[in-house]
Amino acid sequence: MCMNWLGIAYSLIGMTFGRALSLGGWPPTSLVGARVSYRQGGRSGSVVFSKGMRSFEMYFEFGGGDVVACIDIPTASEWQRRTGFPIDMRQSILDFVGGRVVRDQVSLSRGSYEIHDDHILIKSGPMGERA
Repeated sequence: MCMNWLGIAYSLIGMTFGRALSLGGWPPTSLVGARVSYRQGGRSGSVVFSKGMRSFEMYFEFGGGDVVACIDIPTASEWQRRTGFPIDMRQSILDFVGGRVVRDQVSLSRGSYEIHDDHILIKSGPMGERA
């Protein structure tokens, strides 16, 4: 489900403003206090999502060209088993992670993210459409 404010998708607002704005409940109440951290080891590492006492890691590798990084994510069928979070939080968590990684890791936060079934692409340059 894509949440909108004035006809603009929250994911687009978040990519543009780094989720600094609290527009109509973004991040969702269920993600208040959530954090993203990083563990790096050369050209790969982990992106760690934490909320309260629960956390999970997602492997990433740096990319090339306009792809800054590719983050492996659990598919919908693996989500709850691998993360401990309910499936109905999957999209909001992935949007949160994508937006936060762009804000933290892309030069001047000028980038975008694309969520696919089993990975998130973090891209630099002009914003593209989120898949």
